[in-house]
Amino acid sequence: MGLIVGGHSDIGIVREENEDSLAIYEPTDLQVKLRKGVLIALADGMGGLNDGATASKIAVETVVRRYSASLEPPRLALEHAARDANRAICNHSHQVAGGRLMGSTLTAVAVFENSALLAQVGDSRAYLYQDGVIRQVTKDHTLVRELADLGQLKEASPQYALNRNVLTRGLGLRQEVVIDIYELEDLKRGDRILLSSDGLHELVKLEEMAACLERFGNNVDGACRDLVELARNRGGPDNITAAIACFEGEARMDPGRGLIPRSVKAAFVPGWLLPTLVFFSFAGGVGLTLLVDMPGLSGDSCLRLREEINAGLEVWKSSAPDAERVEQMKHRLDRARRALEGGQ
Repeated sequence: MGLIVGGHSDIGIVREENEDSLAIYEPTDLQVKLRKGVLIALADGMGGLNDGATASKIAVETVVRRYSASLEPPRLALEHAARDANRAICNHSHQVAGGRLMGSTLTAVAVFENSALLAQVGDSRAYLYQDGVIRQVTKDHTLVRELADLGQLKEASPQYALNRNVLTRGLGLRQEVVIDIYELEDLKRGDRILLSSDGLHELVKLEEMAACLERFGNNVDGACRDLVELARNRGGPDNITAAIACFEGEARMDPGRGLIPRSVKAAFVPGWLLPTLVFFSFAGGVGLTLLVDMPGLSGDSCLRLREEINAGLEVWKSSAPDAERVEQMKHRLDRARRALEGGQ
């Protein structure tokens, strides 16, 4: 799957706690990944209720856990995972929080090779960027949105702006909740799905989102951070979270910061390669010392050498992906040291 995902969350300028939560589930097994896709879940705890941070955390953790474990078709698995998240928040409210009301939004997307499934409750959003145009896919579950749809309120009115955060639907507010499911098909290289909490999309315009996505290309981490920073610079009155799934397109560099996209960096210099080369350079030097200085190597020198080699191995083990290979190398070096010490 030519898919790159990333996200960033920030407390903002005004709030004392980040009540947004973000989770990404990317299966390591290719067959599972093809069947279940890559899941991104974003939740915004309701600050006017009890412990919004806990509610949003329960939401994303439950969705990821239930979706990843489900044997149902993806659409049903995603919908049922969102319903389970709703019940999990309700149960926590009654069993732990003394019955005090807790709530959270949820926008979750399961992304496949050329399609995506979205589950949404509340006013966190999903956007689709395609062919240079961005559009909102999800529909806000807010009082003003519903009144505007009925023609009873204009979006440009002061009443709309003042009451835009009054939700008509959310997780944890009652035992059962209606989950909106959206399907996106025929997605192609260069398309991007953007998830955002209201701390982002209330301060950043659509055209600004589109310009950012275009500028950063498949550097999704850079794009998320740039969008969050833009909202912070405009006062950051709320928590700010952005997540992007990119159907891999042209790699870009941020002209302002010169950041190299994560995928490009990984293609040229894998994160484990440098410490591996450093370790083998170190081990090669140790091996040469053993061969040249073996006759005169003292017991104290052997002990110091053991400590140095072990230190180098631990550094390499913490950085390299193949821990089993490290242990095998360590055993071989241990046998060599024991043989050397036994000959002294």
